[in-house]
Parts: sequence; C-alpha cells; structure tokens
Amino acid sequence: MIEPKKNAIANVKYSQFANKKIPLKFNLKKGWKIIYSDDISKEGKKKFLHSELFENGSKVKITGGSGFSVHLEVQNIKTKQAETIVLYFK
Repeated sequence: MIEPKKNAIANVKYSQFANKKIPLKFNLKKGWKIIYSDDISKEGKKKFLHSELFENGSKVKITGGSGFSVHLEVQNIKTKQAETIVLYFK
C-alpha cells in the first residue's frame, strides 16, 4: 500500500509496476468522496500525453515509462473543500 505522508503526493518506483495492470483503490477518510480520477502517461517519442478516466478500485495499466502519474480529486462532503492526490511513477 502506498500512503502519502504529510502531503497528497507520493513517488513510486515505475520499474516495480511497469506494464502491469494494478487495482487502484483509494481509502478516503469518512466524509470525503472522489469527484474526478485519471491517469496520464507519455506515449511515443513526441511525449504525447494520454489521459484516461478510471473508477476507484478498477485496474489501471502502468505504461509509458517513467513519468506516468495518477491524479485524484477528492472533496469533503460537508465543507466542499477539494484536494488533489497525485501518484508519480518515477
């Protein structure tokens, strides 16, 4: 399990997950919900950015080399405060 410590950014070794489909499940604290989630990878020599939406708990294929990232927007239901969580595969 990957847990960001003091902020909402975590760096993960790309080589550990390269070309694998892994389930991404985010366990949020009570009162928080996911409002948007996607993954971004660089493809080809021109470093074209490719983005795909995914559901919480679904399998995401880690591809595109170092620089692959997962972005998650979460919101507090009560206060409407929004936060961004990012996983960088380096």
